[in-house]
Amino acid sequence: MSVGPQPYIECVFENDLVELDAAGTLAAAEINEHTLITAEVRRLQIAAHWADIYPGDGVPQSRLPGAEHPIRLGGEGTPTVGDSTAAELGCALRMSDGAAARLIADALDLRHRLPLVWAAARAGQAPAYQGRAIAKATRHLTVEQAGSVDEKVAPALGAVGYKHCWRQPLLRLIRPVPNGGPPTPPGSGLKLIIARATAGDAIWFKATIDRIAEI
Repeated sequence: MSVGPQPYIECVFENDLVELDAAGTLAAAEINEHTLITAEVRRLQIAAHWADIYPGDGVPQSRLPGAEHPIRLGGEGTPTVGDSTAAELGCALRMSDGAAARLIADALDLRHRLPLVWAAARAGQAPAYQGRAIAKATRHLTVEQAGSVDEKVAPALGAVGYKHCWRQPLLRLIRPVPNGGPPTPPGSGLKLIIARATAGDAIWFKATIDRIAEI
């Protein structure tokens, strides 16, 4: 495989940036980010379409060892696919079978269980990784529960910080219920803290709480 053109391409891009001032560099960053967001959403669309081409209900029934069989990669309500579907797509995308399976699962969850979040991603309102994170976090939920999350999260995407989409009732909606027990009652385990502090101390305190929540 020839790799000759690569140094030339890298040189062209570097020279293109050398003459840019701060404003031009920021403009280039915005254009590049838009291109990345569009490409990632397109990858999800391709994954969903690939699943359509190889539906699980189209797999011939066979009891022979090693024969292909249908599997469900996404959550409840998503269509099944042939068990070799992810491997073929992974080869084309230069990723592992597992990564391709997760990509297909996220794409199907977004399209069939989180249509509002999916629409926001396709409109460029939010990057694909946010939609995929929501799909993964809600996969254990029923279709109805996922729809409730969809309705609450989608309007906030692109309007507020991504972390805020998961606060308060949304965290309770996507949290798994242990041992099949009853859902956590609204407000359980939550306390309101009001404190007066200098701006610096308040920023430090909030950043620390956010970090703990992420961990």
